[in-house]
Amino acid sequence: MTPASFCGLLTAVQISPISIREKILAFVALSKPRITCLVVLNAWAGFALGVNGSWSHSLMLWTILAPALLSGGVAALKQDLERDRDRLMRHTANRPLPAGKLSPRQALFFAFGLIVLAEVIFLVLVNWLSAMLGALVVVTYDWIYTPLKARAWSSTFVGAVPRGLPAVIGWLAAHSRWGAPAFILFSIVFLSQLPHVLAIATLHRTGYSQGGSIFFPLAIASAL
Repeated sequence: MTPASFCGLLTAVQISPISIREKILAFVALSKPRITCLVVLNAWAGFALGVNGSWSHSLMLWTILAPALLSGGVAALKQDLERDRDRLMRHTANRPLPAGKLSPRQALFFAFGLIVLAEVIFLVLVNWLSAMLGALVVVTYDWIYTPLKARAWSSTFVGAVPRGLPAVIGWLAAHSRWGAPAFILFSIVFLSQLPHVLAIATLHRTGYSQGGSIFFPLAIASAL
């Protein structure tokens, strides 16, 4: 890297002065609201299927809110961990961190704030099983899947695990114990994630290649 290009990179990552409204929108974008909606839907579906008889509306509310907060925090943490790689790919270069709308410190505080709040809600207002699975989502998605996806195509299977857990969290919130339906719910969502991820990998194969990611052989083959 030449001195000129290095200086250009430093300039690109500086935090641009933006309005309060733009800052709020940047935090919203950091939480991936569309993915969060899917997480909430899965958690609600798991809760509805796990209810035996009448249900508590307040418990349902906390069961939906906690996964929503957790999803936002997990997404924000992932983007902070991947901010350097995101700058290299066209379809991710406009995310809040690569675009300089937020600093890594702001993203970390936001991410861990949402994650901690979600875990407190799980522990105090739902149950410890949901809290345990919530922590497992953070570990598998941010600390295992995110670094692994640049090294091995098997990360596709690892990344599908945390995506299947919100439905189980909903089931456990309503049922308070394990059961075969919980594993069936997990399996359905887990298997549905594989073609979803492969489709994205194929669509953005050029950008992912520039970012250094390694994907499932089918996605690699389609790029040849």
